[in-house]
Amino acid sequence: RSASDLACKVIGLDTSLQYQVVLEGRSAGGWSSPSEIGLSISTPQPLKRAMSDLGDDRDGKRQKTQCRYYEACADFARSLPAHVQDFLNYDEHCMCYCSTCHDNRGDRPTYQRGGKCYAMPLGWARICLRYGGAQAKLLGAFSWHVAFHGTSVSALPLILGTGRLVKPGEATSALGGEAISIRGDTGRIKAPFTRKNRHTGKQELFDPCQIFCSPSIRYCDLPNYAKHTHFTSNKTEYKAKVAFQLRLRPGTYSVGQETVKAKAQIDPHISNRKS
Repeated sequence: RSASDLACKVIGLDTSLQYQVVLEGRSAGGWSSPSEIGLSISTPQPLKRAMSDLGDDRDGKRQKTQCRYYEACADFARSLPAHVQDFLNYDEHCMCYCSTCHDNRGDRPTYQRGGKCYAMPLGWARICLRYGGAQAKLLGAFSWHVAFHGTSVSALPLILGTGRLVKPGEATSALGGEAISIRGDTGRIKAPFTRKNRHTGKQELFDPCQIFCSPSIRYCDLPNYAKHTHFTSNKTEYKAKVAFQLRLRPGTYSVGQETVKAKAQIDPHISNRKS
C-alpha cells in the first residue's frame, strides 16, 4: 500500500512519552529493511520501540516468549563461544520456521528472490548476523538469489572470522595463511571427474574444489554438509545443526544436480537436478 493507505491503531501507550513506529513490509520476494517513522505524543521523552501485533511477529525476543522451539534454538545459539556471539544479533530479523510459526504467518513453502526459487527453511530458526544486513545493503544483495550452506559448529569461528566462504585450495588468514582442504568427515567427492550435468544436459568436468550451496536447506541439512552437535535446553537434549543463508550474485555460479547419490527426491519443491 501507499503511505496514504496505511492506517494504524495503537492502544495502551503512555501519552507522556514519545514513541517510534517501525514498519517492515513483506512481498513475495521477502521482507524489506525496517523503516522508522517518528510519532510524537505529548512531551518528548526517550524513544521506546513499539511493535504492532499483526500475527506475524519477526522480533527475536518476542519469539522467545511465544515459541518453545525457537526458544530452544536461541538457547543453542547463545551457548556458542563468546567469539561467535560477537557476530550474532538476537534483536532484529530473527525468525522461527517451525511448522506452527510458519503456518501462523501464512507463509508459502517457496518464494522467489531475483527471479530464482528457494525453499523456506522449515524446521530451522534464523539468528541474524550482526553486520549481514549492512553488508547486503552495501553490495545491493537484497535482490540476489537466496541459497543455504550447511557446515559444522567448529567451522563457525573460521567462517565468521574470514567474513566469507572459501573454496578448498584457497589460502585463508583464519588458518594462518594455509589452504583450506575438503572436509574429511563428510564422505565428499575428493577428485575431479567428467559427468553429464543433468540440469544443463551437457558434459562437464566436475571439480569438487568449490563452494557448495543449495536453494533447499534440506539438501544442506544432509550429513555430507551440516554436522550435528548435542545440546541441552530445559533438561531436554537435542541434536542441533548450523547453516548459513546466502545471497548469490546472479551470473557468478553454476547449477548442477545433487552429488550425494540420492535415490529419492530430497526436497519436494526443488528438483534433484538443480540441488
